[in-house]
Amino acid sequence: MPVHFIVIALVLFAHPARTWAPRDTHSRIGGWTLRVHSDRFSGGVSCRLFKHNVDYQRDALVFRLSRRASTLTSVYRIDGGAPRAASADALELARMGFAIYQDDLANPSGGVVRIPAHRLQGAKSVAIEVWREPVTFDITGLDAALDAASKSGCGRDAFD
Repeated sequence: MPVHFIVIALVLFAHPARTWAPRDTHSRIGGWTLRVHSDRFSGGVSCRLFKHNVDYQRDALVFRLSRRASTLTSVYRIDGGAPRAASADALELARMGFAIYQDDLANPSGGVVRIPAHRLQGAKSVAIEVWREPVTFDITGLDAALDAASKSGCGRDAFD
């Protein structure tokens, strides 16, 4: 009778479904959280890199403000530098696959500001002015987090 239990245990642990099961990893890099989902069957990888209300998607950072905030006329500053209208990036972001407006007729901006990542290399903060008071986002460690994501197999297409 004990031999049967050993055989059953071997069959269960050697079952092919276990070898093809997806694998998820989470790591923290400089305040950023990296989640990597590896599908062993298809070989596909999907990734998410985020820090508080900031997400990295398709070579851009997506800053989430209040859903009620209209960001259509917002202005941002990188590390206290020159102001730049968020709308100035719209064409480049559209080429990167982002929708320019959300489906909400009351607030088509959706309360988000997207900035192409190449503008943020080496940056530590982004201040976004929607109304009169700017909201400052800490993006310290982004470059190190992107390097770690690349080493984990997260290419540009892995971030959706």
